[in-house]
Amino acid sequence: MYKAFRFVWNEMRNPMDGSRLEILRIINEHPNCTVNDIAEALGLAPISVRYHLNLLERDNLIGIKK
Repeated sequence: MYKAFRFVWNEMRNPMDGSRLEILRIINEHPNCTVNDIAEALGLAPISVRYHLNLLERDNLIGIKK
């Protein structure tokens, strides 16, 4: 379990980790938000949000409803 957390932490420690953390915060506060909602809240392009969401989903930090 510790190794899994450490892996996730290392994955998120890069120049874009702030965006992913903010995305997680928004999702936590608004579980039914859309990519466009997140993009608007953060001032990012929807494709950038989608990129971060894909990484968060890959790391099992979020689940995506389609």
